[in-house]
Amino acid sequence: MLSRFLEAEHKDVIILGSHRHLQAKVDRCTMKRKLLAATVLVVAVFALALPAFATHPKIRASAECDGTVSWNSESWESDHVFQRTTPDDSVVITRVLPGDDLVVAIGEYNVGNNHMFSGEFLALNGETVTLRATATLGFYSNAELTTLVPADEFRETTVIVPAACEGPTTTAAPTTTAATTTTAEVSVTTALSSTTTEPEVVVSGIVVTPPSNPQVGGTASTLPFTGMTNASLAVTGAGMVALGVLLAALSRRRDDTSAPRTWS
Repeated sequence: MLSRFLEAEHKDVIILGSHRHLQAKVDRCTMKRKLLAATVLVVAVFALALPAFATHPKIRASAECDGTVSWNSESWESDHVFQRTTPDDSVVITRVLPGDDLVVAIGEYNVGNNHMFSGEFLALNGETVTLRATATLGFYSNAELTTLVPADEFRETTVIVPAACEGPTTTAAPTTTAATTTTAEVSVTTALSSTTTEPEVVVSGIVVTPPSNPQVGGTASTLPFTGMTNASLAVTGAGMVALGVLLAALSRRRDDTSAPRTWS
């Protein structure tokens, strides 16, 4: 009886051990299947979401001390041009504010603008400015530009407008006192020449009119070389002419008296 009982217990132990081993194998297979299913699901999610995460707009900004905020928005990097292209008016640049966002500009990425566009606006000195670029319709996923990846992705950037510009420092130039120069005006009075008319000289029917004699300051001018004035020269000339006429008359009269008379 004891031996039979021991044999039965031994069989039960063997059966129980086999059952547990089989259950462990089943559990391990189930776990592997779950892990495989989870891996496939994760890969599928990343495969579907990768284009959405890859295609995105980019934005950069800078601020000057005069309050000017300049920004530039560019498409994401890709080896395929169409994947960097968006439909017209589908990229919105907004300024993020506590209330409603303020639309700064609306544009697109294409070959014509080299897949970027930019602008600027004024803000207050010391103000913090946050800009957001959003691709509202996504990017094209094929070369025919017919299919879009509706990512609705956005990127942000923040700049702080610096304090107001400081004006240039002005240094006063040294004062130089120039020497005073007095210019005296010299008046030069020029006496106009007065014309003195010499009297006419009449010699044996010949009227000799001497030239007018210009005088400067009431004194007759002296001719060069002779040392005589115009009046003296005129009188001398008139006398010589009269003497010549007289000598000619005497010579003619002498000829008339010396000639033989003819009696008819």
